[in-house]
Amino acid sequence: ISSDLDELGRTPVCVISSGVKSILDIPKTLEYLETKGVGVYTFGDTNEFPNFFTRSNEFG
Repeated sequence: ISSDLDELGRTPVCVISSGVKSILDIPKTLEYLETKGVGVYTFGDTNEFPNFFTRSNEFG
């Protein structure tokens, strides 16, 4: 687990990202962020969470 994820849970900050790198364990990353109290949101009318290099995936 990246130390960046721990920092996101400790520091009051807003981060805008293009998505998670597709080589990472996306479900585990999203679960970890949730346990740290980090809100994860998508833009627009979708519930899909984008990968870094793809527009959509099976996680939503």
